Amino acid sequence: RNNANIDVLPVVVPAQRKEPHENIARIAKRYFDDNMQQAWINPRLLSMVSEYKR
Repeated sequence: RNNANIDVLPVVVPAQRKEPHENIARIAKRYFDDNMQQAWINPRLLSMVSEYKR
């Protein structure tokens, strides 16, 4: 249940607290570029980022 959130939140939440919403997409994009081998995490992280953008 919580495993999905534990995998994703450490990447997005610390950035969100320090940066304005606009930069979350940049940070996520960098994360994707650096970790494309971990393609399984992208859909979950993308869904998180899309929620922050609203």
